[in-house]
Parts: sequence; C-alpha cells; structure tokens
Amino acid sequence: MGTPGVLLDKDKILKAIIDKKGIISHAATLVPCNPVTIYNWMDKDPEVAEAVKSARANADKERLDTLERLKEKTLSSAEALLDECDTSMTIFLMKSLLKVSEHSADSTINVIINEQPYRANNTDSPSV
Repeated sequence: MGTPGVLLDKDKILKAIIDKKGIISHAATLVPCNPVTIYNWMDKDPEVAEAVKSARANADKERLDTLERLKEKTLSSAEALLDECDTSMTIFLMKSLLKVSEHSADSTINVIINEQPYRANNTDSPSV
C-alpha cells in the first residue's frame, strides 16, 4: 500500500473514487493507499467528500435503473408464460401472491379456474 512519506495525487484519488463507484476500500487498492488515507482526505477536502457522495449516488441510480429493467423483463416473461397457460408459472405466482397477502390482513385473492382440455403439444396438461 503506497509508500510512506510520498504525497498522493488528488486527481488520482478522485479518479479512483469515481472508477470504483465511491467504495473507499476499492479506490484505495487502485491508488494504492490505505483506505484511512482516503477517509482523511474526505474529512479535510470537501471536493473529495463530494466526489465520494456523487459517485455513490450515481452507482445507486445505475443499480435502480438495472433493477427496473430486470423487473420489466421479468414481468413480460411471466405474462408470456401465463398466456401459454404454463402450470409452473401459475403455481409460482399464486404462491408469491399468497406470501404477499400474508403480510397485509386486508388483501383478498380471487382465483378463477380455467380448465384447459388436454392438448398433445402441451406438456403441462395431464395425460388421460
């Protein structure tokens, strides 16, 4: 970790903070220095403290955007499977809905049973 007595370049620290999304221990490895050194810079230099805050906020926004995309993809996949009368997906969603309803006393789940006739190409239908 760094050479004792050697001054660190502020620009290098700021770049490491941004590159490592505000995670101090990772930024310190990149510099290289002890994480305490970066915390000391944060205490003494508002620009470094703001860089950490900004990098963390940007990383949080990226994670939320990724989660939103995954949620949309998951919902569209689930809808497609339900449209195909996929038994496994139906059971999974019903169990998930029941778990959600256990957490709120006011909720009611209405189940509509739609019996599908046996189809040779439907592996989910029971064979007769």
